[in-house]
Amino acid sequence: MFNGDKRLEREKPIELSEMYELISWPTRPNDIHARERFNNIYRFAKDFLEKEIGLKKIGKKKRFRLLDVMDASGIAGISFSKALIEIGARVELTLLDIREKELGYSIEWLKFAGLKNKIKISTIKGDAKKLLDYVKRKKFEIIVLWGSSLPHLDVYDLHLFLAGARQICTNDCLLYIEQADLLPRILVNNFFKHVLIEGNALSLFKSFDDFRGVQKRLMYRLPDLEFMGYTESSL
Repeated sequence: MFNGDKRLEREKPIELSEMYELISWPTRPNDIHARERFNNIYRFAKDFLEKEIGLKKIGKKKRFRLLDVMDASGIAGISFSKALIEIGARVELTLLDIREKELGYSIEWLKFAGLKNKIKISTIKGDAKKLLDYVKRKKFEIIVLWGSSLPHLDVYDLHLFLAGARQICTNDCLLYIEQADLLPRILVNNFFKHVLIEGNALSLFKSFDDFRGVQKRLMYRLPDLEFMGYTESSL
């Protein structure tokens, strides 16, 4: 029987790595949904870069340093890299995420994209709020934050990320923040505030912090409803 009161006595923040393991988003090429996501991002990047807004913003360069932030296995960064290479550019790609295991899957995506040995890639286990701690000696022409990442940054954390990104941007840098993954959850599944199931995780809304702009969500492992702790989300 579900015993909410007893479990909440042990309420504690859940480690992000543990939360991601519970949620289990598709991040490897052997998953059809991950491949579909890769192909959708690639088609967008190709169209975006070939149009006037993309090329004029970035300039007439032939070499691009691209930073992909909070993207686990680098699906977005590698999609953009593929599109850049196909218009004749050379790409140096950096992936930054706190999930070290997921970063290791980037090699699989390079093979899937046909980019093995075609780009220089480096991975960094790090916090997006502290960009300068990891890449302060580099400048990037493109910085990408793609997918459902913003809920993990409260209003103060987001400012830290943007301030760091500004410091490592070239003068004509393109900072691209995409959150289309959130639209179906907010516009279609408008019960997101109260109950959300992702992978093997069930999360329940508990409270909202007006000062920080974040909600506290209680996390349970399915199917046995084992209480794991709480997480915070800005959506």
